[in-house]
Amino acid sequence: MSQVELRDSDANGVQRRRSAARGMTRPLTDDQLRILLRIARLRVVTGPQAHALVEVLAGGSLQNAYARLATLVRNRFLVTEPIWPHRGCFSAYHYRLASAGLQAIRRDRDRHLLARPSQSILEYLLFRNEVYAAARRAGWFIASPVLTRADLHPVALDTFRQWAIRAKEQEVNELRAAGRPEAEVARADQDLERLPRFLPQTFGFEYLMKRADGRVTDIVLLVIDDPRRAIQRPKGLASHLPHVERERVLQVNGRSVALPGLRLLLRDAQSVYDLGRGELFRPSPRLRALRRVLAEQYGQEFLATDTLFPGVWAHRVRPPAASSPRGERSRAWLTS
Repeated sequence: MSQVELRDSDANGVQRRRSAARGMTRPLTDDQLRILLRIARLRVVTGPQAHALVEVLAGGSLQNAYARLATLVRNRFLVTEPIWPHRGCFSAYHYRLASAGLQAIRRDRDRHLLARPSQSILEYLLFRNEVYAAARRAGWFIASPVLTRADLHPVALDTFRQWAIRAKEQEVNELRAAGRPEAEVARADQDLERLPRFLPQTFGFEYLMKRADGRVTDIVLLVIDDPRRAIQRPKGLASHLPHVERERVLQVNGRSVALPGLRLLLRDAQSVYDLGRGELFRPSPRLRALRRVLAEQYGQEFLATDTLFPGVWAHRVRPPAASSPRGERSRAWLTS
């Protein structure tokens, strides 16, 4: 019987402790445990996604990431399977925890992590991770209940709240500098005073952010449709978005308290994107419903800020070949 030695809690959230690992042929390193812990959070992951989202893999090459994942598979801490079994050798592969990996991170009770998700949920989880990976590769920090350690949730929430307050302060100053009417400036000043009461009190949403000189310079609200959950309130996806409740809006003379500078990244795993035209070819019913909810909460103009990563969609179509006899109706399907 070998030992996995973890000594204390480090900056990456690995709970270091000494525990017996049954059936292991060799001890796990701290880096290997970090890989298992991150995959447990993501549940399933592809090789390139692990390379982007697991910190200890991001510093090396993609080939090195594959080699380290293969070692964990060989030692039975991970399992790997085709994403689309019906495609045979043409399918990409995904990784998830095996029983020994679950024991190594001391989460024996979370047996659901061992099962292969249903095909639709598997594709959703992998697409969600692909959005995360695209953001990481582009230099964005991700604040998410999935990726952010639980002890950092208050920090992530406070970062969003402080950014919203600073953005509102800047808006008030710009109105004054532009010589806008006093009544308009006074309304914006009142919104600023009330804003802290209306900002989210719990961290149940996701956002992307960029920093410069130690300050947050840009925040993008990340909304990825989870087909396992309803959309409408009180318990749906919309209930976790930072917004002003309708009954609270009435306390502000019927005016919504806006979050100036906030942008949107909205995605789902069912819509189809046209690469040639640079627009959605077929939005799904759930995406339409999410857009309606976001327009109600933030205004119709907020939807126009969804310009980040335009080609990152689960399903995409190519423009038709010039010689195609079917012309515009010809489509070549791509699935991430």
